[in-house]
Amino acid sequence: MRSLFKRRLRKQYRFRSPLKREENVKKWIVLTTISAPTEQVEYLSNITGWRCLVVGDSKTPLTWSLPGCDYLSIEAQEELGFAITKATPYGSYTRKNIGYLYAIKHGAEFIYETDDDNRPLDNLEGFVYKSTISGLVFTGDGVFNPYVHFGQSTLWPRGFPLSHIGVPQRPLYKLGSQWKTPAIQQGIVNGDPDMDAIFRLTRKSTTAPLNVIFDPVSPPAILPKGVFSPFNSQNTLFHSEAFWALFIPKTTTIRVCDIWRGYWAQRLLWEVGGSLGFFPANAFQRRNAHSYLKDALEEKDMYFQTENLLRFLRSWDCGKDLSFFQCVLKLSSNMADRNFWKTDDVLMTKLWLDDLKSIGYIEPERVGLNLNFSETSQYLQILNENVDYLPVIGKGDNVSNVIYSSVEQPSPSVYETPTRDNGFCHKMKKITSMCGSLLNNQPPQVYEGRLKNAIFFSDILLIIVFNHPYYSNVKYLDAIHSPVFTNILYCGENITKFQDETKDMNQTFSFIEAEVVRGFEGYICAIRAMQMGYSVSGYLFTSDDLLFKPWAMLELNKSSAGVTYESRTIFLNISEPVNKYFRWGEKIGRTAYLKTLSDISILPRIPDGVRSLEEFQKTLLTHTNSKDLVVGDISDLYYIPQKMRVEAVWYLSMFYKNRVFLELAVPCVLRGLEPKQRLNLFGGKSYYGDKREQVFSTYYLHKYFFHPAKLSMSKTIEAYCNLYFPELLEKLFNATEA
Repeated sequence: MRSLFKRRLRKQYRFRSPLKREENVKKWIVLTTISAPTEQVEYLSNITGWRCLVVGDSKTPLTWSLPGCDYLSIEAQEELGFAITKATPYGSYTRKNIGYLYAIKHGAEFIYETDDDNRPLDNLEGFVYKSTISGLVFTGDGVFNPYVHFGQSTLWPRGFPLSHIGVPQRPLYKLGSQWKTPAIQQGIVNGDPDMDAIFRLTRKSTTAPLNVIFDPVSPPAILPKGVFSPFNSQNTLFHSEAFWALFIPKTTTIRVCDIWRGYWAQRLLWEVGGSLGFFPANAFQRRNAHSYLKDALEEKDMYFQTENLLRFLRSWDCGKDLSFFQCVLKLSSNMADRNFWKTDDVLMTKLWLDDLKSIGYIEPERVGLNLNFSETSQYLQILNENVDYLPVIGKGDNVSNVIYSSVEQPSPSVYETPTRDNGFCHKMKKITSMCGSLLNNQPPQVYEGRLKNAIFFSDILLIIVFNHPYYSNVKYLDAIHSPVFTNILYCGENITKFQDETKDMNQTFSFIEAEVVRGFEGYICAIRAMQMGYSVSGYLFTSDDLLFKPWAMLELNKSSAGVTYESRTIFLNISEPVNKYFRWGEKIGRTAYLKTLSDISILPRIPDGVRSLEEFQKTLLTHTNSKDLVVGDISDLYYIPQKMRVEAVWYLSMFYKNRVFLELAVPCVLRGLEPKQRLNLFGGKSYYGDKREQVFSTYYLHKYFFHPAKLSMSKTIEAYCNLYFPELLEKLFNATEA
């Protein structure tokens, strides 16, 4: 009688949806649950532009209902007619497969999969939905640990091969402007992220919840063909071209199913020219309490078979004559042959593919080169030496070599709750190492324990451009700027020389390799830095030989661009070199400038989010008051806000295409994007006379910046130690007597 009542109740509540459901929604959230609606699910149901679908199971409350969410009960699932339904067991995470098919059938173009204990932090706006993306492609090793990339070097995600945990991850990347957007995007999760039982049993306190924080400004990372990384089903976006990869197997344990699915999917992505990308933390998880020893038992295959699985996947070859879906089925069968999962999952794969075809899903075409990675060492040689290999992901005309090192975040400890440390004492040691006894004759102990309201520019990326590759000065530049700027990126020519000259500094520095041509084209560093995709409020650009006072930035409007006071107006119709410094009469001056404006004017269209040339010139006119005037600036210091990033990259790239001189391109673009009344102005002095060392201190007292301040000059070091650092401590760290 009781079971009959349950069946009637389930039938009554087999499908429930909101009364005012948006039709033709292309973005779907799919999850399964055995709990009553949680706060996290309620949040998901209210994200604008997304349709939330919850898949029920045998233990899901019979009356489960939530306004804003569609709910598929077991009875409703059976009525959908999918072939995979009868093969899907009750009490199984694989019931998500039915929800995926339902969403695809009803017009989904993007599917976000998650669990009922995850909550997005950004309304899912941090993922990329357009077809191309600029940013970093990892080229360091054959296995990628995303937690290292995002500032937690001692952590690893569930499913990461244990043999690689102690192996340093080489922070090498390619930076491009037109990669194909990753078809699968995994967002990192703050709070209690997905880690295995080994970590939790050895590194987590049994009484305190985890509160892991990843570097909030780190840029996304894309994995090329040949690089593996585990990804889960808890905070992941799928583009329609990768909907086939949503399939979750049923014969593994729940702690292994989505990890094996992820590795299976990555290998198949290579057949269709797709990729996996990792994105900055955009969700928070409060994990439900459960037995970590039970998790360890369910993760056993993951601990001891991951290396074997990756070795197999690297050597696996689909052959030339099979269609993509035939490759999918073949790989599933081959994995069963090697006991990574069982033959029932081969049948499940076939039913899944049949259902996809029955609801009109178009089978992807196989593309690209089907390389056979029989050995990891062979793969690494191909990846690092064959430049033409990377454009399998996406072809970009401009690709740069990059070293990227995130800002290390506090790690959890089994003994204590982690606390954030600003590392001031460590930074003071760098300063005293540089200055010795010059630091106002005060040892670092004087400042320890006497800080109040320390100010750091953690939301601004400082980009230091080397006009010439004097990279041994990084030790000084780091000592000068790291007490203030949390995120620093160096840029210049010859990445090998940079690595050689910084390898003994016991720290990895982020660096972009770019052809700056003695600084004439130094704004290529601005283009490249903004293409990386840092999550910051703005970008501050300076040269390696400029001294500026960062405390003046406390009055900076971070939403507006900034340039120097040292500007000159030039008549557009004069071709003579009226000002030699701005090289107006040279090829990189007037000729290149006019060619750029002409190139823009004849374009059939300007990209979305970029203002027209007419609007650009109208804004520029607020600075010159005449269409016949051009502005040149000393451009060793300028600021670009995040909101201007897309437009600034586009316009600067157009000027760079014709190699317009730095001191013409930067002031023109920033004044064309920022009206005069909003522009930040940096006052300073550039002095190239013979008595530069003597006038340094005089100008320092009254100006925002001084240029050039060569670190090779003893007077420059003295000025930093005797003038700059004491004022820095007074202005930003507010040091007082104990």
